[in-house]
Amino acid sequence: MLYHHSYEYLEPGDVVRAGNWGRIVQGYGGQHPIFFREALWELVRKREYPTVPSRLTAAYYYDDEQVARNGMREGDQGRAPNLYEVELVTPMAATHRADLHLWERAWWDAHQPTEAESIARAYWAGHTPTGRTECLTNSDLRILKVIERSRPR
Repeated sequence: MLYHHSYEYLEPGDVVRAGNWGRIVQGYGGQHPIFFREALWELVRKREYPTVPSRLTAAYYYDDEQVARNGMREGDQGRAPNLYEVELVTPMAATHRADLHLWERAWWDAHQPTEAESIARAYWAGHTPTGRTECLTNSDLRILKVIERSRPR
């Protein structure tokens, strides 16, 4: 089974379009707090892993429910995300598995651009040392089931 979390209230049959995260980040540009990290990640991907789906054009899912639950954090919306079971609309679409810890680690551990670049390279190489795997796909995602609805604070 595949899992996706979102602040949107979705129903079975609804489709999450690939690239939603990228549209948000690029819409705010440099004012988005993650924009420059995404920009560096994209430069490394284009240069060294051009066939891997871009974080800016992909849909995100997890193949482990517990990892998906652990990835659900309360955000500025005042609630935790909703958790859904999903399927790939295009099962043969390009997909990439990467360690979510590497993405988070770049925020805290990289103090030089070369360190951030090295972490990005490991992410795109598909290293998953912690097992906290997030999956990126060029496919849209179809909601199959609502697993958990968020609760307002």
